[in-house]
Amino acid sequence: MKRITLAWLLAIAACAAETPADVRDAVDRLEQKAANAPAGLSVEFYVRAAYSLHRTWPDLSRELASRSVARLRSGVGWRITPDVMHALAIMDPDGAMSVLPRMQPIYAESVIDGLRSLHRIGDARSIYRAALARGVRVTAALGLYGQLCYEKSPETAGVYRDILSGFSFNALAPEDALWIDSQLTRPLAEIDPAVAVEGTLRIIEAASDPRYAMGLAGNATGDFEIGSRLVTTDNSRDTVLLVAGARLFALAPAEFEKRKALFTPWGAPGPILVKSIRPPHNPSTKAKTLFSTGRIPAGVSAVATRIEELDDEAGIDDNAVIRLAAELRPLTPGGGKLQAARRLAEIALFRQAGVRALSSAAATLLVAIRESHQLLNPGRVATSFSQDYLSVAELIRYANVRLPRPGPAVQAAEALLALRERVLEHAGFAVEDLNGKPITLSPSPGKVTLISRVSNVCARWKARCDRPLPELEAIYRQFGNKGVGVFAIAEEGRELFTESLDGETFTIPVFIDPADLFEATFEPRGHESFLFGREGKLVLRVFGIRTADQLSEMLNKFGVK
Repeated sequence: MKRITLAWLLAIAACAAETPADVRDAVDRLEQKAANAPAGLSVEFYVRAAYSLHRTWPDLSRELASRSVARLRSGVGWRITPDVMHALAIMDPDGAMSVLPRMQPIYAESVIDGLRSLHRIGDARSIYRAALARGVRVTAALGLYGQLCYEKSPETAGVYRDILSGFSFNALAPEDALWIDSQLTRPLAEIDPAVAVEGTLRIIEAASDPRYAMGLAGNATGDFEIGSRLVTTDNSRDTVLLVAGARLFALAPAEFEKRKALFTPWGAPGPILVKSIRPPHNPSTKAKTLFSTGRIPAGVSAVATRIEELDDEAGIDDNAVIRLAAELRPLTPGGGKLQAARRLAEIALFRQAGVRALSSAAATLLVAIRESHQLLNPGRVATSFSQDYLSVAELIRYANVRLPRPGPAVQAAEALLALRERVLEHAGFAVEDLNGKPITLSPSPGKVTLISRVSNVCARWKARCDRPLPELEAIYRQFGNKGVGVFAIAEEGRELFTESLDGETFTIPVFIDPADLFEATFEPRGHESFLFGREGKLVLRVFGIRTADQLSEMLNKFGVK
């Protein structure tokens, strides 16, 4: 342990000339606060801090990541957030791979995705094959497979075979057979038809047994066009066989000819066209591509529905938030309650509820976190651990919420938010203009700077459409020539944002985050605005869409008239 500490101190000294003092101080404070948090959360805060630093101060980031790996190696059965494991795999892929044997199989998927982003395909495949033996879901390599298909990489066929190795074809569930055909074989057919035929033949071999899928609850059915006939199947065996037969005829007619006797009941000497497929109403528990998160208790579901209704209203009713928080607090702990508490806090924050309502929502969220994190099984439920504490910390740090006993995990989360603020002040926002030119948006010395992350696309299912750009445009016109920098970063990609304008024009400078670097590093949620003072310090961070009058009032408080 002394060697690790000495190495850490030496690394800090080596970085001292490059890393600003206030950033180092923020890292030190995070270390002090995280040391008091539970072990798994402590690791998560270190990894999230390292990820916030890794593009600007990589040496310091690597040291934090190395410390996280050392902690993970010191124990067994760690339970951390999958996206934290993904971040660790990007920063320290070898370290992340080395700790996987000590962790539950679910984390292999996060490491595979991290290796995929680094294009370490061989390592990703090795991790996947090893994880299959430990019981990881067969779909864990689907992200890797999708990327290779998109790139039309020759390595796609190898990953296809890896995924097929996770299925037992002598007991292949109909859901899995249909999934293999639609999600794996169809995209591979354009890249490597011969290997695609291999998988199709294995499905046909499985379904050719007259007893295939007998005794399973529910049936997959489908509509097929065979010659001039329309055929509708009423059982899973016929459906799977015709789907695979259609694929085989399209890819390898000669192979289909060898097996044409299987399809004579439908008079199918020629092409089979799949018109539609209806999966079984009662999916087989043997299916490897399906998983359940469990049922949400009726009481929790009823409150969750009313919470969602708050988001469709023009304003926010503080009393409604307080009532819903009080109703939710005593309900059954678990993922449903936690998700409802998250949404209540998020809606209250972004809809700009009053401090009493925000405090009530924050207190309920903290109760749900402490109850639910102990119950959730990351093998079945996608959980979020440190991110939940960060949500509470945001309410405290940016919305004036005060909680009597927030606890060490919330204090560590606040320290991480403070570190991210220092990084933003020094490193700014790495973005591109609408023409694709890279640029860094940073606080301008001597100027007040307002940077807003916005969306110009409205969700079609929403009853209302709130658009922040017109409000920011008004502020830009009012204060842009008064020594104030006003910028917008679009949440959408360049093409979608441009389409969303629909002929409307704005003079405010708008930028794109094409690689989602800001989103991945700082984890913003929805519409947010960052106000930097003349000294370059972040003085205000607000959530939700603000009107031009509200933005003007914000600027007035910091000396802009």
